[in-house]
Amino acid sequence: MKAKEYAAQYSELVSEGSDEYPASTIMKQMVREVGLLQEARSSQSNSAMISILQEQERKWQLFCRIVGEKSLRLDGFREVIKSCFPSYVVQFWESYERSMQQRQTQRRIGR
Repeated sequence: MKAKEYAAQYSELVSEGSDEYPASTIMKQMVREVGLLQEARSSQSNSAMISILQEQERKWQLFCRIVGEKSLRLDGFREVIKSCFPSYVVQFWESYERSMQQRQTQRRIGR
């Protein structure tokens, strides 16, 4: 699903009042989508998993911006992943991002 679709579903849940925590419903779907994307893409490598996690994190952040709720944290997806996934997955993800930031910095200063 796209962030706009999640936002529409969130608005629906809020207006119906049927869900006590509509944001958690959306989060659960996004986390489930990680597994579905991994399966659909037949991805087994660490880098493929990192790409999926980054994609979902960007989707969550866009969802938060679309919905505009102050209570929704932009880093919420990452925090949930930290609690749901084994620690080595999170450590690899963070290590990968640090190395990418270092590469970008080196390119900017001309190394």
